[in-house]
Amino acid sequence: MADPVTIALLVSVATTATSASMKAMAANQQGKSAEALGKYKGQLAAGEAATTRDQTAEEQRLKRIEMRRTLAANREITAGSGMMMTGSPAEHQLQVINDYAYDIAKTGYEGESQALRSESMAELYNMEAKAAAKAGKMGMWSELFGGAASIGTSVASYYALKPGKPGSSIGGGATAKANATSAAKAGG
Repeated sequence: MADPVTIALLVSVATTATSASMKAMAANQQGKSAEALGKYKGQLAAGEAATTRDQTAEEQRLKRIEMRRTLAANREITAGSGMMMTGSPAEHQLQVINDYAYDIAKTGYEGESQALRSESMAELYNMEAKAAAKAGKMGMWSELFGGAASIGTSVASYYALKPGKPGSSIGGGATAKANATSAAKAGG
């Protein structure tokens, strides 16, 4: 039967290896989960950018239609009053066109700015995803190396305490032999 120190070493090595392996798998899986989440957020942000551009284009189209209706209504009002479209009515029409043109351009600028912010967020999420994957792998290797170091320490301690080894206090090393010699001299 094996001595208790050897059994303790084997149990220590087995539990340390199992623990390090489980921690390594957990760190790797955590990195993969964070990577998947980052990629998903990136896809959402990219989709948001496309949706913002589509909404902006639709808003601009509706404002152009509204502008044409306003201009047509102004012409009807002017024509119904019997006045000609010269002077101030024409200036009024031009002012309406300018106001709408400004509003349409402003809507386009704001929409494109929002879309660019969403695209930037998509890039940031994708970068975070890559970093998370690397961190997971680093965590995995860290756990494996830590476990190997712990196993190495256990083995070194075992050899330091190995029964029968010179200098060991367990199982008849040099210290035990010296004690036995001293006892024999004293008694005999």
